Amino acid sequence: EDYALDIIIGKGPSARSLRIDLPHFTLVGATTRAGALTAPLRDRFGIINRLDFYGS
Repeated sequence: EDYALDIIIGKGPSARSLRIDLPHFTLVGATTRAGALTAPLRDRFGIINRLDFYGS
């Protein structure tokens, strides 16, 4: 959402955080099991399309 990747390096009290700024990008997701996704993940996608399976 903010076009940055936060990475934690190390463990415990000596761990430090590294922020990597990312260029703007578009992410496309697809699944055949939308019900298996958590609601917060589904809500991140602004457009939801449902496609039918190919017939013979």
